Amino acid sequence: MRFIRLLALCLLALGCTLARADDATRRLRIADADYQIALESLQIAIVNQGLNIAARQPAAKVLQRTAKDLGHRPDLLLDGEILSFCSIRIGAMLAAEDPHNIVYCPMTVAVYRIPQDPTAVYLAWRHLPDDTPGRRAANALLQKIVDETADSSGE
Repeated sequence: MRFIRLLALCLLALGCTLARADDATRRLRIADADYQIALESLQIAIVNQGLNIAARQPAAKVLQRTAKDLGHRPDLLLDGEILSFCSIRIGAMLAAEDPHNIVYCPMTVAVYRIPQDPTAVYLAWRHLPDDTPGRRAANALLQKIVDETADSSGE
């Protein structure tokens, strides 16, 4: 139960981060898209890069389940999952640049729908700051995955 509450708080914090869409967060809207197709397209795009999906976080379900206990609306997200994955090659590049960069692997992409725009599907991911070869490689990989997902989902 403690883990679920911690996960819920983390997901809530992520939701707040996604809503800000500041310099470290990128967001792409796919108009008139089907959520399940977008989710499957994201999974395929990750695998097409030779990567395994390390974890799937059911963000919308956790937010719905914890709404009463945490005092937020249950419909912050209509649907939503966060997929985590890591490129060992890019992870090693990042760690070689600075061992503290290990925090950037695994990378994540969220796919979700919001009540204010129910016919669209959104993708959101973190854009790594600064300009180093490892961070450029990570950002390029994330962009490639997101672009393929959008192309396969109707964008």
